[in-house]
Amino acid sequence: MEMPSIASTMRDIIFEYENTPVRLQALRKIGRIETVGIIIEEVEAEEEFTAPLWVAWELVEAGLARFLEEEITGGEWTQIHYRERVHPPGRLTELPEDFYRRAYLTLEGMR
Repeated sequence: MEMPSIASTMRDIIFEYENTPVRLQALRKIGRIETVGIIIEEVEAEEEFTAPLWVAWELVEAGLARFLEEEITGGEWTQIHYRERVHPPGRLTELPEDFYRRAYLTLEGMR
């Protein structure tokens, strides 16, 4: 059996990440959204709902919703940086399960 290529593995990882469900809050009424394999029912203004990350970005950029995911605070960045510095070289520091998603949302929000 042939091993998958690095490019193929990376595409799979990116696909999985972009389809990670995230929490949103509608800023105004959003009609039903239907695309291949995804249905998001109609949402009223101020209502919370979940959507895949790639759909969420489209809704946020269109001004229809905002992310409810917590951004990483300055204190959390400092704490993680401190743990990395005092950790023995060659060993990885354990990060919270949702760290990379939250970091991505935090950094994208700074643009």
